[in-house]
This record gives sequence, structure tokens and C-alpha cells, in this order.
Amino acid sequence: MRLSLVPRRLLSAGPCALRHLSVDAAATPTHDTGILVTNSLTRKKEPLRTFNKGVLTWYQCGPTVYDDAHVGHACTYVWFDIIRRILSDHAGLVVLQAQGVTDIDDKIIDKANATTVDPLGLAQKFETEFAAQMDKLNVRAPLLTLRVTEHVDDIVEFIEGIERHDHAYSTSTGVYFDTEAFGRDPRFTLGKLHPKRPRNEAVGAADAQLDKRRAADFALWKAAKEGEPAWPSPWGEGRPGWHIECSAMASRVFGDRLDLHTGGKDLAFPHHENEMAQSESFHGVAQWGATYLHSGHVMLRGSKMSKSIGNVVRVDDILARHTADEFRMLCLLTRYRDSFDYDDSLFARANNTISKFRDFGERCHFVVSRCASQFAPFGDDERKLAAAVVSTKHACSTHLVNDFDTPSAISALLRLVGLTNQYIEQRSKERLSPAPIVEVARCVGSTLRLLGLQESFVDETQLTTWIEPGLRGPSRADSSSLNSHKDAVDELVRYRGSVRSLALQSIRCAEKGSPEHTLALTILQQCDDVRDHLAQLTPKGYTVRDLPEGSTWRVN
Repeated sequence: MRLSLVPRRLLSAGPCALRHLSVDAAATPTHDTGILVTNSLTRKKEPLRTFNKGVLTWYQCGPTVYDDAHVGHACTYVWFDIIRRILSDHAGLVVLQAQGVTDIDDKIIDKANATTVDPLGLAQKFETEFAAQMDKLNVRAPLLTLRVTEHVDDIVEFIEGIERHDHAYSTSTGVYFDTEAFGRDPRFTLGKLHPKRPRNEAVGAADAQLDKRRAADFALWKAAKEGEPAWPSPWGEGRPGWHIECSAMASRVFGDRLDLHTGGKDLAFPHHENEMAQSESFHGVAQWGATYLHSGHVMLRGSKMSKSIGNVVRVDDILARHTADEFRMLCLLTRYRDSFDYDDSLFARANNTISKFRDFGERCHFVVSRCASQFAPFGDDERKLAAAVVSTKHACSTHLVNDFDTPSAISALLRLVGLTNQYIEQRSKERLSPAPIVEVARCVGSTLRLLGLQESFVDETQLTTWIEPGLRGPSRADSSSLNSHKDAVDELVRYRGSVRSLALQSIRCAEKGSPEHTLALTILQQCDDVRDHLAQLTPKGYTVRDLPEGSTWRVN
């Protein structure tokens, strides 16, 4: 399926012209992707369906670029990046994702006025910073980025379409969506995402000043104010309202058929609610957007993290203390739709989980490299471990397509790691088979890569090389792929490990306080000093890990 923008002449012509662009003429999507999601529309778990087989159209609300991104933003975009990877890389869907960027808004104008800078320049600065931060977090860029200021003509035409359906009215302050007129139309339902949405309240002082008919009505177009950016329109110069921008830009790309709409839980009402109403009015459809997913709130000291009240932890501050993988693991250990209270202690669990995978990868490398030339036959223990790999792959797949249950998938991987560690420890005095260990490593490594972790916890290619005929054995010096520098570090770490092992043996055997015991403690300390010195080398040091089977290393 080729993604293309809906021609403006058809957008302005209204729903009849648009409808013929849909490949599938059905009113609701019929193609089951095999993935269960919690749809905010129905408030229940149900199959994710698409209008076109194998293709998912997805509009995601992006940032309002007036300040630094905070942890709440980062969690939302990392969560949806994980979901996007599962949909495309695991489920095999062609994912067509467009993301809006609000680059003109009351908050942008207020910030620009407070800092005496140009609003559009301010927005561009913070959008550039936001994109750089998402790149650092390994969030894939959307297929299309849609900026409000680049789609004002589309927005104007969209408002005109709503006017033609008698669901809008203009006043001295702008153009407003008429919720009462929309609600009277039997084809439409108001309040799908927020059933207890207030209706027909008396107009308060603020609404009266805006010249609105009722409090629930919302701005489609705002009349120009002195000193603010403005664009021409049939209603005079002004700028778009907040909700209309996403409806118009998403329709510009996807027309009246949208499979998936996402954003933070705080956007469900009023933003997505109002988007839905005005899009259904324009297109003349009973439902715009088949599935809505909303990510949970990130709280700080019991209140939702929000730039507007200064209750935030900046992304740059987090990345100064933690890696992108550590932050992603924090997100993977939390269901995307769950809210949680942010605390630095959350990183302790994420770091501990990463350490378990990292230690396991290093143990695999060490054990396989030293047992590959003399390995045990494939017996009952090996068959059990191989069967555990198969069941873990199935479990992870089941969890990932069950509303993107990443915490359960990570738990399944950790159980497999634990079983493999038990196998290695039980066979520490005997020969063991590297084949099932390599398969475990492949399962763990591929799943973590699928979820967007950047660290290579396991070098599966190297593990396979060690057990190939003619290239196996404990010595890496024979491999032409390793340079003399790596050989030297490998030999140093091997020698240090042997000395450390002898020192530990002497400490266990010698009488405490004896010269032998004291000497062994000194040698052990020197081994630790060598380890610490290697870690501090520049430009890149080496992390040495002491495992029960021996010592291994990696480049920092």
C-alpha cells in the first residue's frame, strides 16, 4: 500500500469525495491482526483490526513544543515505540505512522512573550531538541511528521466542511464547534471516550468573554490578537484551535479511515473526544478512529507530571544519570496503560534487570568459548533446556500480542536465564553442551533487540563461531577476526583470573592472620586494582567480571 496525502480538493469537497479513497468500503475494520489491545473506546480488551489486511494506519499526537521534554513525555513515546516495534517487527504489519507537532498554540505564544522571542522560532528550537532527545532514547522517528503551521490551509478547509454540515458557528472571537447541534444528529454520539462529559452547562464568565454559546463548545479557529502569529481565513485572520489540527492533519494523510489513534491518558478528554466529534462531522461517518490507546500518567509526588505546573523531571537530567537502555527497561517493566509514581528508586529495578541479562551474556561467552572443543553429548538436561527455549519463545510471543504485556515477557526471559544458570552451575564439574546455551542466548538477545534495547547483551555470531568445526576451542588467539590488542587484554584477564582463583583458594585454606593468609589478601586486592584500572582506561575502558567459571571482559 502506497502512502500518499489526500488531495486538498477532495478534502475540501467533504466526505462523499473522500469515501471513495478507502480501499475497504466497510464502515468498520475487519482484518484481525491477531493482537489484543485495550481499546479506550469500548473500555475492554479486544482484537486490533485494520481496514486493510497487513497494513496499520496510525496517528499519534505529538508534542506541543514550548519547553523541554520531561519524563512523562519520554515514557509515552518510549511505550508507543515499543508497541510500534511489536506491531512491525514481531507481528509483521506495515505500520504507517504519522505524528502531529503543535508548533503554534497559546502556551507557545505565552512562553515567547515571556522570553521576548519569536513564537515560531521558539517552537522550532524545542522541536529540534525534542527530536534529538527521542533519538537518544532510541525512539524511531514517525513515517510522517505533520506540523500545524504547515497545514493551516488544510485546517481552514476542514473547518469549512464542518460549517457545511451545520456543526459550527462563528463569533467575534472565532469559530466554534456546536456540540448541541452535533448531539442532535442521530448519526453521531457525543462522549464516547468520556461518557460523563458535561453538556449544556451555563456559560461562565470566561466562556461569555469568548462569545461561546455553551461551555462544551470548543474553538476551531481563533480570531487574531495583536502581536500573535496569524493566517488568512474566511473568518478573518487568526490561527487554528487545538483539537482541529489533529483531525485535519490526520485526515490529510489517512482520509476517513484511521485504524489507530494514540496519546497520553490526559488527551482522551477533551482532546481526542473533540477530535472524534469534529472528524465524524466532517467525514459523515459514525466512528472516526477504530481503536484508541492511551498511555498512563507519570506522577511526581502524587500529582501528574506537567510542564504547565512545573511538576517535571527533564529528559536531559535523566539521561545525564542513566542510559537510554535503563530508561527503556523501566518502561518495559511497566504496562503502557498503567500510571505510576516516578521515583529514582525505579531505576534500581531496571538496572538490576539489565545487569542480570548482561551477566548472563558474559557467562554464556565464557562458558561456550571454553567448552566448545570438548562438550558433552546432548542428554536429558540439554533436552529440557532446549524445550525451555521453545516454551519461552511461545510465552514471549503470547505476552507481546496480549495488549503488549512487556513485563510478563521480561519475566519469561529472566526465568529462562535462571534455568540456564542452574544448568551451567550443575555441570560446572562436568562437561556441558554449548548448543542449548547458544539457543538460549539467541532467544534472549533477539527479544531484547525487538523491544528496542541497544546494548548487545549476547554476541550470538561469536557464540556460533566457537562451536563451528575448525573454529572452536578456548583460545581466541587463533581467530583472524581478533586483533592483537584484544588478544592482549584477553590474556591479561585470563592470567588475572588464574591468580585471583589461587588467592581465593589460599584464603579459604590458610589460617586467618597467618603470613599465607595475609599474602593472599594482598594478591586479591592487587587483582581488584587491576580490574579497576582497566575500567578507568581512556578513551574506553574494560569491564572485568568475575564469574564462578572464571573471569571475562567487555569494552565499556
